[in-house]
Amino acid sequence: NSTNIENPTYYVKTTREGTSSLSVTKSCGTGTNPGTCTDITSTTTLATNTWYQVSENMSVTYSATSSTTDTIYAITYDGTNYSGATTAIISKIDAETPTAPTITGGSTSWSSSAKTISVSTASTSTSGIAYYQYYISTSNTSQTGGSWTKVTTSTTSQSISTNGTRYIFFRAVNNVGTAGSVSAYQTTKIDTGTPTAPTITGGSTSWSSSAKTISVSTASTSTSGISYYQYYISTSNTSQTGGSWTKVTTSTTSQSISTNGTRYIYFRAVNNAGTAGSVSAYQTTMIDTTYPTISFPTTSTNNQNTNNVYSVTYGASGGSISCVNLTFNNALVNTFKSINAIGTSTIKCTAISNSGNTTSTQANITTTALFESSFESLGVTNGAYRSGLLIILPADTTSGANPPTQFGPYFYATPGCYHVWYYGNNLNASVDGYKVTGGEQSLPIYSLNYVSADSNYNFSVSSNVNNLEVVLRNYSSSIISISKITIEPAPSSWCS
Repeated sequence: NSTNIENPTYYVKTTREGTSSLSVTKSCGTGTNPGTCTDITSTTTLATNTWYQVSENMSVTYSATSSTTDTIYAITYDGTNYSGATTAIISKIDAETPTAPTITGGSTSWSSSAKTISVSTASTSTSGIAYYQYYISTSNTSQTGGSWTKVTTSTTSQSISTNGTRYIFFRAVNNVGTAGSVSAYQTTKIDTGTPTAPTITGGSTSWSSSAKTISVSTASTSTSGISYYQYYISTSNTSQTGGSWTKVTTSTTSQSISTNGTRYIYFRAVNNAGTAGSVSAYQTTMIDTTYPTISFPTTSTNNQNTNNVYSVTYGASGGSISCVNLTFNNALVNTFKSINAIGTSTIKCTAISNSGNTTSTQANITTTALFESSFESLGVTNGAYRSGLLIILPADTTSGANPPTQFGPYFYATPGCYHVWYYGNNLNASVDGYKVTGGEQSLPIYSLNYVSADSNYNFSVSSNVNNLEVVLRNYSSSIISISKITIEPAPSSWCS
């Protein structure tokens, strides 16, 4: 200001090296006030703590990094005295780029939850670090597909939950707002989703005697991909009940099921992050690998036994059984009574499960005959009649031409000696009155003995007889009554 000074001289000094907007040519010492000035090569660089003579208004620029404040001085000289120094503070300067941080927390394995990426070696900068930024990139060679964002999980870490494979970069921002060098990346592979339900095939609502293979026809999908499938063998078609989820083993996408019974098979996928997926609709399996078992409760009984000749046990599918008499024309039999034979018959039973498993077993069954007089299979003719529970044969009045007769029963007989026992009264009245016939075949009859008023006789059969008939004719003058008849195998000596 030259208002009251005719020929002022101006000087400037700075405690930090700077760049002047004017070239200076005189250096004036380093004291508290300017000293004697000397000529210097014209320069715009102002050295530290050196007075320079200047001729007009000027500015000084500072660009070097400095962690401390400094001062710039300006003095006017009127030829006699120096003015008091005018000063200004030179601010701290951070012209550096923050160093790249080191980060950790990533993984090249799939995860079903977020990953936290953290600074392990901090960035540095003269002005200090204000905050960190992160970048979620689809590339591991550049920052692509995202934007730099200030960390929020903590001052030095960030939770990453973006699904898929991503590459996470960090950088620091210093206290003057300069973004720093970028870190090396950390990889995140995150799949927080649930795999879709697969579609499966291979079941059946018909019984099978072998295993069924259930296969994935429409695969599950998931961001991380499918690691493997699991199956569940359930007793319910509304929920997974009575079993456990098991990894498929028949192939990567199929499982052979051999569990007996009706079952409902479910599938689900497990992705590469370990998350089990939605459950498929079920496929039904109806498997019975068990063969029926057949046994014969007894091998000796009478022809009035109405119990089944067999006992049969099926597997899960159930089944049916059929029995035939191999001895007599493969006639169908069910109960012991339906064998309708005396002697030993070979009975063969064949059971078939509803899944197709077949078992055949045979046994020799010996039956005796028991006929109550009330049975309709016993007939009467020529004046014979029924009275209550008795059959009455009146005395013969025809001189043997048409004697009162009881005929029947009819039954099968196998070769052997048989014992016939009539129960009643006066059955020993006439030995000649007993005849046993088989169709048109006359068989010999042998008197064995008499027991009180009852009589018993024996006869032999040399070959199978399909329709043997026992006939009693009363040739005597006595009334004969019959209450029942039994026929049973006897020792061969009885027929000798």
